[in-house]
Amino acid sequence: MAAAGGHPWQDISWNGMSFQVPVSWQPVVILSNYLLFEDRYEPVFEVKWQQIKGNVAVERILKQLRSSGSKKDTITAWPVPQQWQQPLQPFNCYAFQWQGKKNNGSGLLRHCPDCNLTILLQFYMKTPQHNPVCRHILESLRCHQHSDSQDWSIYDITFSLPAGADLQSQEFLTGRYRISFQLDDLLFSMLRYKPAEMLLRDIGLKGFGRKLLEHGEQYLGEDGTLQLSCWQKEGNQWQRFKKKLRKQQADHLLCLHHDPEHNVILGVQAKSNQPIDKKKVQSFFQHYFAG
Repeated sequence: MAAAGGHPWQDISWNGMSFQVPVSWQPVVILSNYLLFEDRYEPVFEVKWQQIKGNVAVERILKQLRSSGSKKDTITAWPVPQQWQQPLQPFNCYAFQWQGKKNNGSGLLRHCPDCNLTILLQFYMKTPQHNPVCRHILESLRCHQHSDSQDWSIYDITFSLPAGADLQSQEFLTGRYRISFQLDDLLFSMLRYKPAEMLLRDIGLKGFGRKLLEHGEQYLGEDGTLQLSCWQKEGNQWQRFKKKLRKQQADHLLCLHHDPEHNVILGVQAKSNQPIDKKKVQSFFQHYFAG
């Protein structure tokens, strides 16, 4: 899909929030409820969201913005631009502008009464109301999904998990991503490694997976249907009891998939103090893609 000016869009879905931005905008700060994007090493857009019950205290939020910036920053109320009013319906919205020593721009508070989520969006530009990219971001913005699953899309990976999967941590390093979740008693991480061709050279997927093992997991072989290589360790009742006292896990499972088309290795690493449902973990790969 082409963005304004002929540039393609990228889908961003993160912890209940989804929208589209130009592919040249890259996320440089990724927290559980905050994303900052840069274009050519300059900040262009940030979004933060939080559950707030009851009325949104706009003045208090603006006061926090003032206190978090430079003493020379000025933040003033701003009428919601006419160009934005249609994509913002039917939400409660408040706009503001700021002028600082290093940056200036405009911001928007959007409150969704359905999920009590308040979203703070800030565009690092003087006249975002005239920028079709900003309007499209607002048009594509979604803050909750009426589904049993939740989509995730960041950088070059996309996956879908049960809605009950709770984000625990994230790590994005050169060539290695790890996004960790908890689902009931199951702790698991979505893994991504690149470039696969170099990482698998001379050792193959089995040798690469062996490097990730830490608990004596045994190789189960390759599932030809799902094209997965798996390793597993199953604890007994006594081992699970001892590990639970130490806040550790006795059962471990690692599954890896090599995608040669995108030169990437995708994986799921799981642990629990209950027997791990291998088919459930493997089902995560049905909606796990690299691009």
